[in-house]
Amino acid sequence: AMLDIDHFKQVNDREGHLYGDKVLQDLSRMLDECVRETDVVARYGGEEFIIVMPQTELFGACVFAERLRDRIAHGMDLTISVGVASAMEGDTEQSLLGRADSALYAAKTAGRNCAWRHDGEKTESIVEEIVLADGCDGRM
Repeated sequence: AMLDIDHFKQVNDREGHLYGDKVLQDLSRMLDECVRETDVVARYGGEEFIIVMPQTELFGACVFAERLRDRIAHGMDLTISVGVASAMEGDTEQSLLGRADSALYAAKTAGRNCAWRHDGEKTESIVEEIVLADGCDGRM
């Protein structure tokens, strides 16, 4: 999963870079609290983070991403956009990151504060996928 803090530049411009650094630290702590021991959280650059979930199928990663997005929206004074992709046979690091980034871009284009996935062929909203699969509203 690749995530990006929505409108982070505005946070820095409005509150200052020291406050922005604190936001990044607080988000990092929350991410560490939310992942399993086998998962890896890394800052990818600026206000982007990557979560590698080696023992999670794409659907499970989508459920996690939506839960995480919702938790941050309700637990912090910010929102995130998330893109999720799963490793496929023949992938390189760059091809996998490219699909996650494409899904993240789709989430940003869709209005931010949402999560999208790339299944290897197309991007789609995670909430819609969860609703179709589980018959729930994606807020678990």
